[in-house]
Amino acid sequence: MKSVKIRYVGKALLVEENGKRVLALGDLHFGFGEAMREGGYLVDGQMYNEIIENVERIFERVGRVDEIVLVGDLKHVFGGILKEEWGNIVNFIRFLKEKCDKIVVVKGNHDVALGGIMKMVGKINIEVVDYYIARGVCYIHGNRDFKEIYNEKIKMWVIGHGHPAVWVGDKIRKEKYKCFLAGRYCGREIIILPSFFPFSEGTDAREQELGLAWEFEVRKFKVLVVDGLDAMDFGELGKMEKKE
Repeated sequence: MKSVKIRYVGKALLVEENGKRVLALGDLHFGFGEAMREGGYLVDGQMYNEIIENVERIFERVGRVDEIVLVGDLKHVFGGILKEEWGNIVNFIRFLKEKCDKIVVVKGNHDVALGGIMKMVGKINIEVVDYYIARGVCYIHGNRDFKEIYNEKIKMWVIGHGHPAVWVGDKIRKEKYKCFLAGRYCGREIIILPSFFPFSEGTDAREQELGLAWEFEVRKFKVLVVDGLDAMDFGELGKMEKKE
C-alpha cells in the first residue's frame, strides 16, 4: 500500500490514497430518540438535525469525496424498524449522495433489519457489506472478526462500535469528550472512530472495555480528542490521568 494520508475531521476520518478520498463515520444510531421516548425518557427530536449540521460542516472543510463509508450502526433498535429510523436513514442517504460518487454501508450489530430501508433510498450507488476493503484499508464495524481482513495487503483497519471517549480535566473539574484511538495490532494501523450520534459521549477505555472483537492494547493507543473540526493529540491513553 502506498502512502495513505489521514485527516481527523470532526467525528469523521478522511482517508486519502492515490487520488481517492474516502470519508468514514460510524455509529449514527438513527432512531435512538424515538426508542428512548417509547421507554418513557424525555429526549427531543433534534438529533437528526444536529447530525446533518455536523456533517455539513465537515464537507465545508473537506469538499466532495469519492466515497463515504458508514462504519456500522446506522440504525438503533435491534429488532424491527422504527418510523424515525425509516425517515432519518432514507433522508440521510439521499443527503449524502450529493456529496460523493459511492456510499458503502458496513453492517453493525444494530443493523440486522437494514435491508428493507436500503430499498427505499432509490437508485443510488450504494453497497451494503459486512466489511469493506479498498486500497489497502479495511473498514469494519468492530463487533465481529473476519479472516479476510488479515490479508497481507491490508495495512490499516478503520473501526466503529467502541464509542471511544476520554475524561479530560483536573481534580476540580473533569469532562468527557469523544475521541479517536489510534494504534497498532498484528502489524497494522488501527483507528477506532468516535460515535457520531450526539446523545452520549461514549466509553473511556480505562474504565470499561469497548466491546471490540480483538484484544487491543488500547492503553498504548494514541488519544485524539474531538475539538470542533479538529483533533487534539493527548498522547497514550494509559499515560493520561484517570478520572477519580
